[in-house]
Amino acid sequence: MGIVVGATGILCVLGGYALTLSMLAKRSGWSTLARQYAAPGLTDGKRWDRVTVSAGSLVFRSRGMVSANSEGVRLALLPYLRPFHPPLFFPWRDLHRRSGHTNQVLFDVGAPAIGMIGLPLEVVERTQQR
Repeated sequence: MGIVVGATGILCVLGGYALTLSMLAKRSGWSTLARQYAAPGLTDGKRWDRVTVSAGSLVFRSRGMVSANSEGVRLALLPYLRPFHPPLFFPWRDLHRRSGHTNQVLFDVGAPAIGMIGLPLEVVERTQQR
């Protein structure tokens, strides 16, 4: 009896976790971006770990991993957030600068825009693409 109750509890927690990640992916627009900008693999270039990134109205504080080179920028979240949030790759030509804040630069993605992302200012400055 105790094993059944424990297993049921674990399944409920995992189900709740998956449901939460799924809802975050939809609310942030990550799932929409992933349909067109799924990353094919790792990106050569400078890498920044545990940086703050945003997608739509959601901010992932210190949960992002960004790689950038002259072709574009790869955006991924930490592994425990990856279900429903696959890594993304955006060619620079598809990023249209919207505004810059103290630590982040916001971009509309695509033309017409299908989403919005925020990248650390250092990433944008160091790649000298925008």
